[in-house]
Amino acid sequence: MTGNITSEIDVDQSELVGTEPVSVKQPEVSYRQWRGLFLDIQQEHDFKPLTIEGDLPADISGIFYQNGPGLFSAQGTQYGHLFDGDGLIRSIRIKDGKAQGAVKLVQSTGLQEERQAGKILFSGLGTAVVADTRVGRWKSILTMLRKGMKGEFAGKNLANTSVLIWQNRLLALLEATKPTEMNPDTLDTIGETSLGKAVQGAFSAHPHWVSERQTGFNFGVNQRGADTFLDVVELPKNGPCKAFTSIKLDRRPVVMVHDNIATANHLVFFIPPVHFPLKNLWNIIKGSAILPQFEWKESLGTEVIIIPIDDPTKVTRFKTKPFFCTHFANAYEENGKLIVDYVHSPDLFVFDYIGSSHMGYSKKFHQDVFDKMKPETLVLRRATIDVDRKDIQFRTLSNKVCEFPKINPSLQGSRYNYTYMLHQLDTFEPTGYTLTHLLKLNVQTGESTIVGLGSEQFPSEPVFIRKKNAKSEDEGYLLTITYDGNKHLSYLAVLDAQHLKQGPIAKIHFGQALPIGFHGAWRPL
Repeated sequence: MTGNITSEIDVDQSELVGTEPVSVKQPEVSYRQWRGLFLDIQQEHDFKPLTIEGDLPADISGIFYQNGPGLFSAQGTQYGHLFDGDGLIRSIRIKDGKAQGAVKLVQSTGLQEERQAGKILFSGLGTAVVADTRVGRWKSILTMLRKGMKGEFAGKNLANTSVLIWQNRLLALLEATKPTEMNPDTLDTIGETSLGKAVQGAFSAHPHWVSERQTGFNFGVNQRGADTFLDVVELPKNGPCKAFTSIKLDRRPVVMVHDNIATANHLVFFIPPVHFPLKNLWNIIKGSAILPQFEWKESLGTEVIIIPIDDPTKVTRFKTKPFFCTHFANAYEENGKLIVDYVHSPDLFVFDYIGSSHMGYSKKFHQDVFDKMKPETLVLRRATIDVDRKDIQFRTLSNKVCEFPKINPSLQGSRYNYTYMLHQLDTFEPTGYTLTHLLKLNVQTGESTIVGLGSEQFPSEPVFIRKKNAKSEDEGYLLTITYDGNKHLSYLAVLDAQHLKQGPIAKIHFGQALPIGFHGAWRPL
């Protein structure tokens, strides 16, 4: 799949008649040249100088990291789902008004084994792998069973979802298994880590920091025997990573607990009604793709789990109507209640929404996908939780389709005003990728600012960094790696978070196209 990388824009000039003003049709703003987001990375490289366009603010000093798939096929075979792509770390180091960039694939053991074998060896969310011979199939089955009984991950650690900067260490994350450590200065792969044996299985791609406590938390959903556990670890600013608590979940196995959030005093989990019938386990063992084995079972409802940080034994659990949380924006406590802001979906539509984007399917295919989109899909909602009464109330903060919410990191777990997200216009075209704009939302007042970066410009998750000596919450910059579909090139756009309508104040050019990115992080220097 190559797609049409160049954009053609027609501008009609009207003739001057007498003293009438010239009427000029404005250039069409379109978002059709998105296919370049889903092409394999062409060049890996170490840190090297990058070209800067515009005025790069002098007070920006740090390293930006972003993770996402870098390969969409292996050995000539296309992956069956976007989330099956091998991880690619992209980074920009900014200091003294200069910028250097590096791009490197995560050299997982699985990727190296597949390259040596010359074929895909591991099934994924949408990728099915069946051994060539009966002996090979039984060998694969026995390997999966053996690893499963040991609590080991039997798939490929793609490390393609997010990055965590912790105690000057850089970790590439995939929620199904252990983190992969990378050299933060070179992006070379060091390898899987258990963080001092604190992580024994899965380690989510969405850890969260609690600013008031100067510590972070993450979790993993792990199978031990016939039971499923929610294992939580603590990631303090100083000191080792340590096991925090472990909670046995009601259903087994439990899948698709994608994110979690923390207030100053509580950890919050929404366990969706994604059922994995044990009868389907045999399909995976035989080599079937994983995602088709999941079932959305509304009768199960979504379970709310609240863990007090100071006494994790006093867990509160209750059920509510079924929904799926793709990502949390933030959470805090007010008037004795927990305020939790998150991106809401009534089902697992998001996996169809983006999962096939790299496949090059027709416009009709994508229209059929969007026809399944229910109201209140991918909108920012607020859950107000009364822990003592085991009650949860919902309201929509914005009915605009959005994803990848980020906030001022100094307010994680505290009351805040602003979140910054990607946004799909109401007038979107049903193509393979529609998150074309940036959205700044005041979650307290509902006031919003929507900004596009121009025709065929596709931003990714915006990361907020504070200005030095900032006086207000939104006094800072947004960094977003952006794909230019007109030129088939990518750049880091730098925007003033208080003046988004002005557009990028600086662009840092990579000199090549970068595939779609998921989550990023900023490390101050």
